[in-house]
Amino acid sequence: MPDVSSGEPPSPAETTDHTAWDMARANGAPRPDRVSVSDYLHFPLAPSDPDRGMLDGVPRLRPDGVAHGGRHVRHSFHPGRRFRLDAAVDCLDQHVREAVRAAVRGATRVGVLATGGLDSSVVAAVAAEVTGRPPLLVSIRGGLCGDLESELQDDLASELDGDHLILDDIPPFTLDPLFRLNRGCDLPRGGVFSHVWDQACALAADAGADVLLTGEGGDELFGAGPALAADLLAGGRLFAAAAVLGRGRRSDDAGYVSGLVRQLSSRAFLPALTQPTGAEMALRWRGTYAADAPAATARRTAQLARLRGVGLSAAAAVRAVWLERPDLHAAADSEARISCRWPLAESQALADCVDAIPPSSFAPVRAGCQDKHLLRLVARRRLPARITEQRKVGVVNQISVLLRGIERLPHRDRLTAAAAWLGVTLDDAFWRPSVLPAELGLDWTRLLALCAWADNADDRR
Repeated sequence: MPDVSSGEPPSPAETTDHTAWDMARANGAPRPDRVSVSDYLHFPLAPSDPDRGMLDGVPRLRPDGVAHGGRHVRHSFHPGRRFRLDAAVDCLDQHVREAVRAAVRGATRVGVLATGGLDSSVVAAVAAEVTGRPPLLVSIRGGLCGDLESELQDDLASELDGDHLILDDIPPFTLDPLFRLNRGCDLPRGGVFSHVWDQACALAADAGADVLLTGEGGDELFGAGPALAADLLAGGRLFAAAAVLGRGRRSDDAGYVSGLVRQLSSRAFLPALTQPTGAEMALRWRGTYAADAPAATARRTAQLARLRGVGLSAAAAVRAVWLERPDLHAAADSEARISCRWPLAESQALADCVDAIPPSSFAPVRAGCQDKHLLRLVARRRLPARITEQRKVGVVNQISVLLRGIERLPHRDRLTAAAAWLGVTLDDAFWRPSVLPAELGLDWTRLLALCAWADNADDRR
């Protein structure tokens, strides 16, 4: 994970992205690395091998400090023989403050992309605290928010007494920001939301902000999931493990108990890394890579085992994999009008503090809103209960809202050429995303980002 102690934003593109493609061209025409592309298609993260890039014959080029399979574990919080929750929360509080302070250093006006969720609310409250001035809140609505989310955004603006800009007129869908975001990148970035992020960034920049913070990383650091349940089970906390799985188990046709058993079966941590649909349509899109699922799963499992081997818990190993490159899926400005930062995802010290806290403290079995329990304890020091004790429930299918009215996806020739270079299959259903089942939304947008990245193979761009 990038070291942000200098206050400079992490910029993998500046250090690795253009040189990866240049190195590939120096050896002839660029070719995709089959293993790495397969890793991305089945688990849309950085390749599981920390030394392997996405281009054939080009080694993985990482910014200094990025976490990988052999990362060194440094705990900044030592609970000692007797664990004290108040000391752990003090540690978290300190590192959240330091992460936000590093992210806003040198900024004249700070903006926060406020979703109504706990993560961005905490970032906004801490930003107000460390700067001595309420941040500019920017919220994206236009059918992408539910009533509760909008109410929580308004409550936060009222509590912080800051300006609140609302993007209610969602711009028409375009792929141009996604192509810009991926120009020269070493790994696919962005997705179907890239054009909306651009509009939010423009709104913040026009209002005078020179940095826009988001709550990216809060889910990975503080949320519950199968890996946390596995840690609880290993510690003999069967009821707590079942409660965690019960809150996070996806809806399906299986019974409750069999669903829990399946999540704790072999390869128990992998559901936290992906949302497999099992849909035949998604398998068709993967083309020649469709049969690689077992091998990709084995590689990701081996990566998690390496992380466990250097002392991380199951949940900490999953966190390290997710947070290795937050720039791949976090909000960004494709036109570089404003710096986008993700303080919760960037701070290694904060991650180390989280890693040192016993699993039982993340999701205690008690009444009330226990989702992201530890972050709520930090939030309660700054925000009222009407904000901290709500669990945001958003629109089920935001992608369909963004794509409504689109009969055919633009740039068909350009994406088709990129898909042919990759070896994936864009069938007729891919070009009509507004009629696809909601469960295919993530598969679709990840393939869209991958093809936008593969567009770099055409050196005429």
